[in-house]
Amino acid sequence: MGVRTIYRGRMTRRATRALTAEQRAQRLEPVLGKIRDAGGRVTQSRLAILECLLAGPHHATVEELEARVLYHLHVDHGPSIWHVATDEHEHLVCRSCGAITEIGSDDFEPLRSAIAQRYGFVLDTHHFVSQGLCKRCAARGKSDRQQ
Repeated sequence: MGVRTIYRGRMTRRATRALTAEQRAQRLEPVLGKIRDAGGRVTQSRLAILECLLAGPHHATVEELEARVLYHLHVDHGPSIWHVATDEHEHLVCRSCGAITEIGSDDFEPLRSAIAQRYGFVLDTHHFVSQGLCKRCAARGKSDRQQ
């Protein structure tokens, strides 16, 4: 086993040479093996994070990883929910059944533009959800979350 050095000062970023797809695959397999050996599952989220680390600066902060591969949102007063981001999108949450619907960010553009024009405020809709009733619950006349 090699020597592990922990630097306690401020880290600076150095340009790193990008790995080829073959090199990334060679480095990814042992890590996936360790996850499996420890009884873990190789989920899409884990795979996306590992691939991101191998493709970019190898010492990334959580915030940098989040910006590159993850979305998180807050539903009600519960914990944040995280998922892999493949494109920019927004979330609609049914307050009756809890269903989460992803919609394109472009659907919110008229709202963002109107708020910017009227108030001079730049609205970021990526980390919150819009609550209401899904099509099915609205048709049944439900309004409160059913357990």
